[in-house]
Amino acid sequence: SSVPAIDTSATPDFSDVFTNDDNWTFTNTSGTYWNVGSNRLNWENRIANNASGANHDLGTSFASKKSWLLRFELYIESSKEVQFNGDAVTMFGIHGSTAFNSGVGSGYSSAQDQAHIQIATANSTRYVQGRVCDCTTVQQLQTPLNFTYSNNTQYYCEIKRSGNTYTLRITTNSDYTGGTTAEFTASLTELRYLHLESWGQNSSYESRNGGYIDNMKLWTKADEKTTLTNVPANTRYEETDTRTIWRYGGINTSGLKA
Repeated sequence: SSVPAIDTSATPDFSDVFTNDDNWTFTNTSGTYWNVGSNRLNWENRIANNASGANHDLGTSFASKKSWLLRFELYIESSKEVQFNGDAVTMFGIHGSTAFNSGVGSGYSSAQDQAHIQIATANSTRYVQGRVCDCTTVQQLQTPLNFTYSNNTQYYCEIKRSGNTYTLRITTNSDYTGGTTAEFTASLTELRYLHLESWGQNSSYESRNGGYIDNMKLWTKADEKTTLTNVPANTRYEETDTRTIWRYGGINTSGLKA
């Protein structure tokens, strides 16, 4: 089947401006570093709060959708940053499971579909990266997206799926144009949950990052059929580009012999 384009002027299938936390299930292993407050979703990535974050279930039918677009605003605060030798990686996207990583420096206990934008903070480095895979690992991934971000800057992030192609974008333009983009290719069949997560690489060399996201929107598009079966006679069709109306008269089987 073909993969239709997304119309962002249409009403999103999911939208959250974070006036409350009703849409989310939070997991905080220590404190409440992931929370909704001041009309935004706040996070702080600390070793003490490793394997924490939030999930929203998009439903079982979402996994079969081949065309969707996720957008959100991202602000990373300098006041919550610590740069040391261990990586602090914070993820924002869609996963095939609600599971979080199995411990500091570790990945997932079993492979899961992942399509997310991630912030990676370490000694002298500040990166926005991407990850699209069915895998167990959690880590920095510097290709094909490795954008150096600045603290206290408003960014606009986008993850677009078209078939098995995923295009990730980060920009300072509020219309989600320009900026830095990268394409990933993967055959993923289990993406279902909006998934936010914090991970730390090394408890002895702790880096931190923090900030908030806002104005999250998700548009989806049903796969278009290229063939039709069991069509009743006298069904009318409209050719949208020419505005022509067609009528299906059925199949004449008279005179046919076995």
